[in-house]
Amino acid sequence: MRENGETPSTDTSPLPWKKIEDRLRNGSNPVEVAGYGRESTHKGYLSWMLNTSHWPGARQALRLLLERATWPGEEDLQRAMVWFQTLPDQFQCGCEKPVGGRKVDLLVATNEETGPDLPIELKVDSGPGDKQFAEMSKSRNGQPALVLLLGTGAIRDEPVGFGVFGILRPTAILNAWRDLQGPQPVSDWIQALEHEVLRLGHPFDLPREYQQRDQDLGRLGYRSDKHIWYARLAAVRAVMTTVSPFGAPWTLYDGGYNAVLNLSECQWSWVTVAAGVKAYWEFNDGNLVLKVEQREADAAARAWLSQYQQQAASITCPHGPNARPKEAKAGSTWISVLSWEINFRDPHQVAADAIEIIRAFSKYLVPA
Repeated sequence: MRENGETPSTDTSPLPWKKIEDRLRNGSNPVEVAGYGRESTHKGYLSWMLNTSHWPGARQALRLLLERATWPGEEDLQRAMVWFQTLPDQFQCGCEKPVGGRKVDLLVATNEETGPDLPIELKVDSGPGDKQFAEMSKSRNGQPALVLLLGTGAIRDEPVGFGVFGILRPTAILNAWRDLQGPQPVSDWIQALEHEVLRLGHPFDLPREYQQRDQDLGRLGYRSDKHIWYARLAAVRAVMTTVSPFGAPWTLYDGGYNAVLNLSECQWSWVTVAAGVKAYWEFNDGNLVLKVEQREADAAARAWLSQYQQQAASITCPHGPNARPKEAKAGSTWISVLSWEINFRDPHQVAADAIEIIRAFSKYLVPA
């Protein structure tokens, strides 16, 4: 299991998917009805649940979250548990409270202004801001804080990071609260997390009727095309971690219009092919793409691109590229050289096809 990834459910039978479809169609899960992808939905549920006047088990639930969180270091977990001992038996959870010059989504605290508090930030399908967690971390002075990554953030690689915040993903929360008995809002929220773990963990195990038409996946709770591509690329990343011969990790992150799975710097990727020009490989959703990055070397990039495309026409490979990409606009930084539409029906086959293509078409990626 990746340090930053979800642990897939072991149940791959069609039954869980049928249950999800029935629940969504019938509107029986209010978290899904309100919108799992909205941070405001989780904010409302968690502010209710982490309040001892609503749920007497809130204190135990909070302790279990602190114990299950992934902390920057062992000493951070120890500090969190020491802090927990100072928390009174009765506490509440408020929304949009100031922490470190910013407003945090949730703040667990007592009625006393000087009492212990715990900021909780929520991320569903968005990542951390450039300075968001760094600024809030400074203000904590060693005191604990949590971030819950409840959507695609649970499987992405975030270059910015979360500072001193302990990280919780849906699987960790489910494992922490597995044996808790709570009121109906707790059960509803937990059920919605189970839905999301299945969506993110088993995108290649969909019922047959969904395997040809991505536009139908909303019936299973997929929120967008990017949502399903994140899940698929995370599964490919897991396979590449064990079979990729390139000696570098594949990094999954947000590319704006699409999900990106990028091959990190190695002899095959991020190769300097001309002055100020680097060639690299990545998936953009379902396409494997050879791209170049040019930094103030527009003429050199265009010259290299034209030469490479002519050379690549002679490369023998079972997987031919798509039609040549449109000519890059002057001043472009990220330029597509060649692309391949991959059949995403099995992550092992996707990995095998990508490896074969990269090996063949890296022939002319000669360091300048």
